Amino acid sequence: MNYSIEILNKIEEFAAALITPHDIAVILEVQPKEFIDELKDVTSDVYKAFYRGYLQKELDIRQKNLLPLDVDTEDFTLTQLKDFKSKLIIQLDG
Repeated sequence: MNYSIEILNKIEEFAAALITPHDIAVILEVQPKEFIDELKDVTSDVYKAFYRGYLQKELDIRQKNLLPLDVDTEDFTLTQLKDFKSKLIIQLDG
């Protein structure tokens, strides 16, 4: 499926917000299976947009955790990232 630049930017934005691939598909009103299949193709624009957003968020979280932060905030952010990774693995393997 061909996605416009605007949609690819949205995919990147949603991934940076740690929204799962299934939920992104629902928001974009596309079939989740088709979206996830495209996400598995490392040459696709969807893959590139999704992982650009996701990896930027992961980098932001890692950099913030190098700074002295409030322990509660730090734990929440790391827990949120771990939870997202678990959901991502389940969706891509399922």
